[in-house]
Amino acid sequence: MKKLVLQTTPIPISPPVWPDISKGKSLYRNYCMSCHGKNGEGDGSLSTELNPKPTNFWASKMLESSPFQIFNTIRLGVPQTSMKSFDELSDKEVWDLAFYIKALPYEQGKDKELAKKLISRKDLTLKDLAFLSDQDLEALFQDISVDTMTSVAALRNYSRTGKSSSSLSVAARFVNEAELFYEKGDQNAAREKALRAYLEGVEPVELQLKASYPSFMRKLEVDMQAFRSAIDHEQSKTKVRTKAKVALSGIEQAKSILADNKFSFWTTFLLAASVILREGLEAFLILITVLAVIKSVKASWAAKWVHLGWMLAVIVGVFSWFLVDDLINIGGSQREIVEGSISIFAASVLLYLGFWLHQKSEIGKWNSFVKTRVHSLLTGSNLLGIFAFAFIVVFREAFESVLFLSALNLEVEASNQSAIGLGVAGAFVIVLFLSWILLRYTKKFPVIKLLKISTVVIGGLAIVLIGKGVHALQESGFVPITGVNLSWRLDLLGYYPTWETISAQLGVISIILISYWWGHTLFFIKKLIFKRNP
Repeated sequence: MKKLVLQTTPIPISPPVWPDISKGKSLYRNYCMSCHGKNGEGDGSLSTELNPKPTNFWASKMLESSPFQIFNTIRLGVPQTSMKSFDELSDKEVWDLAFYIKALPYEQGKDKELAKKLISRKDLTLKDLAFLSDQDLEALFQDISVDTMTSVAALRNYSRTGKSSSSLSVAARFVNEAELFYEKGDQNAAREKALRAYLEGVEPVELQLKASYPSFMRKLEVDMQAFRSAIDHEQSKTKVRTKAKVALSGIEQAKSILADNKFSFWTTFLLAASVILREGLEAFLILITVLAVIKSVKASWAAKWVHLGWMLAVIVGVFSWFLVDDLINIGGSQREIVEGSISIFAASVLLYLGFWLHQKSEIGKWNSFVKTRVHSLLTGSNLLGIFAFAFIVVFREAFESVLFLSALNLEVEASNQSAIGLGVAGAFVIVLFLSWILLRYTKKFPVIKLLKISTVVIGGLAIVLIGKGVHALQESGFVPITGVNLSWRLDLLGYYPTWETISAQLGVISIILISYWWGHTLFFIKKLIFKRNP
């Protein structure tokens, strides 16, 4: 029951990348050997003074433990014993250590080729090897000719440096299972397997692929969604089979890409810089528009709240870098729901702001109105709303940037990791410089003209964000996918070839057009009133 509960909750039960057993060995010598002994037999130099005695990792009861259980023991400690919690170690270091401890009794059984064959034969994933005990692995390989203990030894000593594309094997397995269930007429099971193929198989490596091969990742995402859509809309078995074949081909190509992927210093620098430039300019384009309007109506006190909002978001983004293991493990549907919800919220605020600006671009012709009304609209609770909006807009991009950069960090060798920081710093300076130029340039615009331009810009950004928000919810399985006959997509404009995203964007366009018509009607009515009652 405990295993089933853990498998069905979002609690991370495996590392995001394959642990490095050699680093685990170094950590063991520094933190564990004095108690548990050189070979892990519980006979370290301090063991005679301890009660109860340190665990012997060679004992038969250790066959019942998994690396996940050892991870928790290291992280949390054991009450009323000398086993303290090691808070000073990062999650990655604890996983390295846990996998090394499980390999200790099998140190003489290294057979990398056998391990690869066993993993391939049973479609084992990193999650499986982290969660299964030695007894579980023995039971799993009873049907093969190789001795079960030899099999366990090979698997416990297996270490893959760098990233792990093992989740792609999960994707392939779920695609095959989804196709099989669909053939049998079980659409619900097929739909579940197809969704899990993306969330548990492709999603863990999406950031690595998108950071360096964005066009390929987009194609793979489209292929996976097309497969899901074919199942959701009960297309013929032949069509589902064809979509499955295309998705499996993309998964195999992704495996090859990740296996051969290498990053030089300058490649890392350019990739990190491009991430910040792309995400940063998108956020600051919105903020610049708002700041330009505030400056034009001489409401400088409101600009401070905008600056406070985006600066706090950047600080939170920098802080989240140190929680990178947790952010990667959020993964799957939870992360997509967070991103989708933030996008839809931001689009809603932009629609309101755009409507307000449109009204002011007409009514603003009366200087008396600007003097009396703008001040009241930018004081009190409205300032908190401006602060919250600035924070949300920038935090969304910061959140996504940290995820991209963390994925890139997993790919890069230690000697080139400084390029990430340099790329981020360089791009951030460029974004701030461009923002300053744009803000200075907008000073020359007449207020009414600036308000009208800002209305158009903000309306366009709302259309983009609503498309991205609905798309993220589709990836989580929260919103269905209905494909259209247009295969091309434009991420920059938030356009994706599904009826759901297109309908949402058309809905926003309709709201913008209605508000434009309403603004003109309101202006006409107020003009009549103004003439009658000057």
